[in-house]
Amino acid sequence: MTQTTAQVLADELHSAGVRSVFGHPGGEVVDLIHAFESAGIQFVLMGHESAAALAAGTVGQATGSPGVCLSTLGPGACNLVLGVGDALLDRHPVLALSARTATSLAGWHSHQNLELNTMFAPITKASVALNGTGTRETLRRAIDVALTPPRGPVYLSLPGDVATHPDEDRAGAGLSIEPSPPTDQHALADIQAALNRAKRPAAVVGIALDQRKDAPGVRSFLAQTGIPYADTPKTKGLADPTADAFLGTCLSASGDALIAEFLRQCDFILGLGFDPVESVHDWHLAQNYHAVTNASTDFETYRPHVQVVGDVSAVLSQLTRDYNGKPAWQASDGTRVRASVQAAITPAVSATNAGLAPYYVARVMRDILPPETRLS
Repeated sequence: MTQTTAQVLADELHSAGVRSVFGHPGGEVVDLIHAFESAGIQFVLMGHESAAALAAGTVGQATGSPGVCLSTLGPGACNLVLGVGDALLDRHPVLALSARTATSLAGWHSHQNLELNTMFAPITKASVALNGTGTRETLRRAIDVALTPPRGPVYLSLPGDVATHPDEDRAGAGLSIEPSPPTDQHALADIQAALNRAKRPAAVVGIALDQRKDAPGVRSFLAQTGIPYADTPKTKGLADPTADAFLGTCLSASGDALIAEFLRQCDFILGLGFDPVESVHDWHLAQNYHAVTNASTDFETYRPHVQVVGDVSAVLSQLTRDYNGKPAWQASDGTRVRASVQAAITPAVSATNAGLAPYYVARVMRDILPPETRLS
């Protein structure tokens, strides 16, 4: 039997490894929810659509596979915007699905009828209006787009009457993916030369890399070169936070001004997957900033001084192999900055009549629990 569009979506999502869809339902998506459950995908009821989109983003960040959220049409779909915008800025792979006005009503029925695909276009990597044709191919391409660096959200809308009709197995929506450019060897040579002659180098680890695949390469590069480094909130734990060269985390309003000041004293800054979307400072605008990323971090008029886009692990392996620099930093320099950051974020007292300071609770837990502990 020919599958309905809802069944095609459910089966293809299940084949892609999706086991949970977060959402807040409406009558227009009941058939889609039923198809999910029949395919072995749990529909997780959330109190609000924005919470569903944020949950999907968290799944995308944690697993590396797209998280999925679902809403009804009109205001329900509008409520997804908060989480979808967050996924775009935080580089989380997400598929955001919503109903849209039934095709039989679209031309004359204004109740909850909004231009949803137009609304989502500026905050997604792609905005697709499903029409019951080539849905399987379209969804596969949408997943590829969400996972292609820089990762991010894709929005798909589906009329309720189309969801229950047989899906036509024809060409799907044309979603294009830019091919990865070859590694710029001239730019890589420039970075190598600048790194080797630097007397005050430093590195910042960010989200524009494959956090699982590139972690060993990042740690090896930092350990073998010995240069001071900081990380960003989305990459905490990727670089070794116990090493003497670790400066701290560039987390806005939590002592990162001290790290930013240290970076301004450097004659060479290397962004290891650093993406300016995580920063409120402007040190990456300097001529001594160089970037190694798995996707371009260009933004409107902004371009890194030198940027190598490619396999981050392979690039770092080459930089490590050919490194012969002799930095003037002392081991105490990194320790001093890290101590200053800790002092800046430490409350004056551990407890008051109101209770324990959360910082101290977290610090005690960090001290007594194993390093691999995860806290939600």
